[in-house]
Amino acid sequence: MDIETSQDTETSETLFSSRFLQFVQSNTATQATASLADGSEIEFHITGSNKEDIEVFHFRRVKGENTIHVGAASQPQFVFTLTPRAAEEVLALPIDELNVGQVGIELVKLILSPDANKRITIKLKSGIFGLFTQGYFGILTAGGSAFAAFLATKGFNGIGAIKSAISKLKG
Repeated sequence: MDIETSQDTETSETLFSSRFLQFVQSNTATQATASLADGSEIEFHITGSNKEDIEVFHFRRVKGENTIHVGAASQPQFVFTLTPRAAEEVLALPIDELNVGQVGIELVKLILSPDANKRITIKLKSGIFGLFTQGYFGILTAGGSAFAAFLATKGFNGIGAIKSAISKLKG
């Protein structure tokens, strides 16, 4: 599936959006996102050292498929901000060799990274009910017991802890 762009000149292979399209359409990512409802959106901002956007694109679930579109999302449930190095860390994951839980663990490590250049920052744009109706909690269960055990080691060992974390992301 091609990336939807607003300008024909934005189809270069060097764009993160085109590389993330391959990532989100991998078998592992497809398994992870199977629970997401059509219309689910996650906006991505790749930012430089001056915190200005280098690239903005969004994930959208369309007819049961994972797609990437250039530009801001219309109603994202999450906004992910990554430096180019953090984006490269994600894209360097051997996505076809890892299961959903293993990928989830690696992503959480980046979210919690003390290194600002590797860290993924997440901002929640939806409430808990919206996350539930869009199917985001299914991603957690798709990660399996190894992913749940890893989350527990990081303090996310129950619905209360997850609700607390979600509240902090809502800021």
